[in-house]
Amino acid sequence: MRLLTLFATVPVVAAVDYGYWDVAITRGWAASGYKGWTVAANYSGTPGITKHGSFNHNPPPNMGDVTNQDPDFEGVPADNNQVRITQLVVLPDIGSVNITGSGQISCAINEAGRGCSGSGRINATAVTGQ
Repeated sequence: MRLLTLFATVPVVAAVDYGYWDVAITRGWAASGYKGWTVAANYSGTPGITKHGSFNHNPPPNMGDVTNQDPDFEGVPADNNQVRITQLVVLPDIGSVNITGSGQISCAINEAGRGCSGSGRINATAVTGQ
């Protein structure tokens, strides 16, 4: 009896490098309940162009949250100094797409104990809206 061995060809998909952001964050929290943060991010595909996002939470009686973002950028910090970024960019051979990524940025508390700042790098890991 003769055995026949078949090998299936499986395409190898190369990892796509969507780039990264160099990110700086500041966070503040006052005894009054006011909270605020800013995110400044410089995408590797557009060096020298920094995108900004900010959020301010005003406690009662001036309730109201104010968010300011560049139109093609969203930078959102979360608990444990996690930061999620989404940005509209133009990628070669793909065109205009939203890239996204998230990571943790160490945030050193200032002397007053009412804020922190930090910086780091976040890799873009996905493309949305193709």
